[in-house]
Amino acid sequence: MTAPIQDLRDAIALLQQHDNQYLETDHPVDPNAELAGVYRHIARAAP
Repeated sequence: MTAPIQDLRDAIALLQQHDNQYLETDHPVDPNAELAGVYRHIARAAP
């Protein structure tokens, strides 16, 4: 059983245990633009 997630470090550690769930980059990222892309991806997958 996985320990409960208490903070961001715990969440990141959990994601790192699964392939393709956590990626790191050294390029600047715009969180607003990235989040919009995630929402579009989720909307396309909805029935």
